[in-house]
This record gives sequence, C-alpha cells and structure tokens, in this order.
Amino acid sequence: MKQGASGIVYGRNVIQHPNPAGMTKALMSIVHHGASESEALALLK
Repeated sequence: MKQGASGIVYGRNVIQHPNPAGMTKALMSIVHHGASESEALALLK
C-alpha cells in the first residue's frame, strides 16, 4: 500500500475461499478505505 497500490486483482485463492464476497470486501477495504488488517478480517465474520 505504501508503494501506491490502487486496486486489486484476485484469483482462485479468493474465489475458492468459503466467503469470496467477504474476502473481496476485506481486500477492497484495505486498498480503498485504508482499513487495518483487523478491520478487514472483521468483514469475513
């Protein structure tokens, strides 16, 4: 993130996750809203 990430590209590790929508929301919250790891993980529950 410190090096200028501006979006996400995801593949089978996200799609095959038990909660792919939650995983996508978690990743997007980090990239677009500056969420911390713990805040993003909370979206998976």
